[in-house]
Amino acid sequence: MPFARESPASCNARVAFHLCIEDRNLPKTEVPGGSSGGEAALVAFGGSVLGIGADVGGSIRTPAAFCGVTGFKSSSGRTPQLGKTASIPGRQLLRSVEGPIAQNVDVCVEYLKLKWNDTKLFEKDVYMPPVKFQQALYDSEKKLRIGFYTFDGYQQASPAYQRAVRETVNVLRDGGHELVEFEVPRPDHMYSVFCAGATADGCLYLLNTLNNDIIPPDCNIGFAVARLPHFVQRLLRKYWHNRRERQIIQELPHDTEEMREMHEKIEEYRHEFVLAMKAKQIDAIVCPAFGCPPPHHGVPNKMMSAGSYTALFNLIDFAAGTVPVTVQQAADETELQKMRAEDNWDRRIISESKDCTGLPVSVQIAAPPYKEETCLRLLKEVETTMGRVVRV
Repeated sequence: MPFARESPASCNARVAFHLCIEDRNLPKTEVPGGSSGGEAALVAFGGSVLGIGADVGGSIRTPAAFCGVTGFKSSSGRTPQLGKTASIPGRQLLRSVEGPIAQNVDVCVEYLKLKWNDTKLFEKDVYMPPVKFQQALYDSEKKLRIGFYTFDGYQQASPAYQRAVRETVNVLRDGGHELVEFEVPRPDHMYSVFCAGATADGCLYLLNTLNNDIIPPDCNIGFAVARLPHFVQRLLRKYWHNRRERQIIQELPHDTEEMREMHEKIEEYRHEFVLAMKAKQIDAIVCPAFGCPPPHHGVPNKMMSAGSYTALFNLIDFAAGTVPVTVQQAADETELQKMRAEDNWDRRIISESKDCTGLPVSVQIAAPPYKEETCLRLLKEVETTMGRVVRV
């Protein structure tokens, strides 16, 4: 995206990100992630000790991964909701969650201790359960049973991200934990329902809000389809050429009945996922943080599927965090030749994973609601062993 079309915040994020990778003699055309990319870039550059972002689909974890720092989001029950301004007011079941972005897990933990141990927080928001920082969970040395996957079944991650998960699995296994393979239930359904829930009303509110604004081409995610009359959209549900895009269009709600059905599907999927975890007696999950290394400007909105790895944990309302564990290596780019492409999203993942040697690669760790401290404990264990190697 040319500077003339960028907002001041986007320009600042871009400049900060370029500065933070300057010493590594890398190309200066990658994005720092979004929507909290400015925070992540400044933290990576050393301009801030702590950044606070908001996450409804990965907007804390993705920029943290792109910039080689740590990002964490809690489940929605442990973050204030009363009086908070939302990008889409009234959006149910997919709530925006604020969380820290920092150079390391320790800073995130200190912030969350201050937040959750402040009794005034619960007095101000009576809907927030008074759960203080659970130090015993964070300090626990109990060995856990942890599920992992390198492919969520929806979007194949780049070789570097797959390798990062395998290396993390080995580290956790060496630490005494039991690691077992896990399959995401109905991945196509998962991401389609997430997209429906994220728009809340089939994009109607967003369209009305942006109606008098200028939308840069790089920010136009599906608005052309959303503006079509409903009877045309119903035809597209059947005949749209791209399978994954067609599935998303099929799930977008257009009336109150379809909106109710969407909420029902989200609730059912949460139950299905938790039952799948319980069937394997899993305490936490390790998986890729994104589908590829930081893409070039103007590209992210053309590869929506890459965010499926973070979106899942917003859909099921789990705690989740990312920590850098390695950098892309030349061997990872050689492995790209083995990746198969079904559609343009796959082809973008492959093309954006080329010529990225040296860029940071993170893993993601997730745990059920009110087990945030367990998630943080595992992030800290991984960071202690692996994370310091990719500091910018």
